[in-house]
Amino acid sequence: MSSTDILTVDTKGLSKLTSRNGLDWLAAELIQNAWDQEVSTVDMTIETIGHGKGRITVTDDDPQGFLDLTHAYTLFAESNKKGDATLRGRFNLGEKLVIAYCVETGGSVEILTTSGGYFFSKKGGRKKLRRQTEVGSKVTAEFRASKETLAQMVEYVQTFIAPTDFPTTVNGEELLNKPPLATFEEFMPTVSVNDEGDLFKTTRKTTVEVIETWNGEQPMIYEMGIPVVENPTKYHINVQQKVPLNMERDAVTPAYSRKVCALVLNATRDLLSKEEASQPWVAEAMESDDIEAESVTKVLDQVHGKKRVMHDPNNPEASAAAIAAGYGVVYGGNHSKKAHDNIRQHSPVSSATDKMKDAGVDFHPGGKDVTIPYAKWTDAMKVLAEYTAELHGVAHGAACEVKWVNDNRNYGACYDQGGLLGGASILLNKRRLGTRWITNATSTVVGFTRFVDLVIHECAHHHSRSHFNEDFHKGCSRIGASFTAHLAQVGLPKWLLN
Repeated sequence: MSSTDILTVDTKGLSKLTSRNGLDWLAAELIQNAWDQEVSTVDMTIETIGHGKGRITVTDDDPQGFLDLTHAYTLFAESNKKGDATLRGRFNLGEKLVIAYCVETGGSVEILTTSGGYFFSKKGGRKKLRRQTEVGSKVTAEFRASKETLAQMVEYVQTFIAPTDFPTTVNGEELLNKPPLATFEEFMPTVSVNDEGDLFKTTRKTTVEVIETWNGEQPMIYEMGIPVVENPTKYHINVQQKVPLNMERDAVTPAYSRKVCALVLNATRDLLSKEEASQPWVAEAMESDDIEAESVTKVLDQVHGKKRVMHDPNNPEASAAAIAAGYGVVYGGNHSKKAHDNIRQHSPVSSATDKMKDAGVDFHPGGKDVTIPYAKWTDAMKVLAEYTAELHGVAHGAACEVKWVNDNRNYGACYDQGGLLGGASILLNKRRLGTRWITNATSTVVGFTRFVDLVIHECAHHHSRSHFNEDFHKGCSRIGASFTAHLAQVGLPKWLLN
């Protein structure tokens, strides 16, 4: 057995494998081979040639034609393209797939170039031709296909992004070169060849174009103008080197997709809308090591607003207070762990607790005692404390302890049902309320009204600690009504009327 007999290819099985996802690939394989030559023009025709039959013809004007015509039928022969990441072919497989499908569906393939040609058919096998072209190459492929399939193929080719340095026509109409929305250079994964001729994965700097989609097109990753796989962004991405795909050329790795999302976001962040900022591809970009600080900030601006805080699970009241104050709150579940890592690195968000220091008051056993001794209370402080305890009894049917404190924190009063302070209690903060407020509360109706309003507020915390809970607001209404009934029955306190 000779070395040439080691591998036998089942062309029937190969044709079934290649046709299971449609026939658009036929056009792509043929046109990309022409684009990789030293050409000044490429022409393709896609036409029906009878019932259930189609034909693709591709001609180019490369002066040299095919460098090695035997590559047309030698499976996996060493390709001159394989080590060049800027050429579209990689496995020297495209022509063989075209031949396999055409032959097994009752068609044929004819390849003519400057050094001769070959004709492939089911009946005649591989036949060498004496004819040749004066310049360039011509490939004619005939195969089984419906009119609908051929029309779809034409539409598919019209989505290609034509090279700018030479015209390409399809059925006489020139393919458009879609101008990029953004262009940048970046190190991207690709494939190359080592000294032994083996393919390996590598990274090289290449040009990437971001192109707008039109008329509801599916955004694609393009490999030098040929759409190869869908991408999750809203744009086409045209990579000017080999895209590292699987053998079937229908998928990239999650890491590659994530990198593409980040690079596209970096290039188009000024166009990012509030609606787009919440799309899955932006969330994917937020997880990438390639995302830039300005992009992270832009996403946060659009999703959470420029005025934003980070939720503190240990202090939900601070988040509620922040929302009431017009802040956007970034919760842990809004972004993935990796995205939160990038937020902390590139665009840190202050904690709601830091921004809303007065959203809640915590008292600790080991903290400084700021209680004002009773001996230092003024007469006004004494009567207000006594009346506060009386009103608490009206509201909840039980008295409470009332203390005056001198606390430099920014709160006027504080309610505690129990716990650290032991039993229900209300603290009145003299430093925050001030002497004038205390005097007015005991001597003027306006001042007294403000005092009662404060007591209503604090007594309502018996129902909820949060100012933003419905139970708190219902408590305010109920307690206000009970105070009104009480005052209607007993009248204003005598010390206010003196």
